[in-house]
Amino acid sequence: MEYFNNLYRTKGGNLVVEFLLVKISEEIGWRAYILSPINYAQYAANRSTGGHQTHRLVESGDEMKRKIKTFMQYNPPFRSCPRRIDPENDVLNYICWTGRVQSLESIKLLASTWSEITAYYIRFGGSFEVIQPVLKRLGVIEL
Repeated sequence: MEYFNNLYRTKGGNLVVEFLLVKISEEIGWRAYILSPINYAQYAANRSTGGHQTHRLVESGDEMKRKIKTFMQYNPPFRSCPRRIDPENDVLNYICWTGRVQSLESIKLLASTWSEITAYYIRFGGSFEVIQPVLKRLGVIEL
């Protein structure tokens, strides 16, 4: 198993997310685990926090949760993003993506794209499916 700790700050600077990028296997590929708490109600209390609307899945494997918890215990968070989820009490989410992500560069691009769309969603609302082409057209994201 390969892993890479990554921090992403959105271009607008209003969201900083720490990710643990993990290569699960050759068959599954890479996943981007979200280690930072995300405040979806920062601008609007009615913003949905559901996994479907925010393109997040929940890690259900006890072995993977144990490995990520161990990583978090022995690796301090980035100074510019010191808050982390509590693996004992919080749900461990990863970015929902339908295809297999085959490389570290691709999962980094996916994590940055998800972060930019999430920041826009928190600020203005809308669906990821509507936000994505807008941000792509504006040159904020590549995917």
